[in-house]
Amino acid sequence: MFKRVGLINVETEDHTSLIASWTRDVKRKLGLLGELKVFWNAFRRWGVRGVLRTKRSERVFRSKYVGYGLIVGRKPE
Repeated sequence: MFKRVGLINVETEDHTSLIASWTRDVKRKLGLLGELKVFWNAFRRWGVRGVLRTKRSERVFRSKYVGYGLIVGRKPE
């Protein structure tokens, strides 16, 4: 797609493997009390449905359809 719009020297890097460690780091930094606070705030604002949505949103990052990468290209002069 980037080459089709005229960019040159297009390079890609797949960093999907970093997502799991980012998720662990966030959970570690929040701690148990932090995670409970997130769920409590979701419950206060949206009820049980909000807590369930919060839990489901965590699963997105474990999906085989979610990834992370870098794409770099140069615009020709």
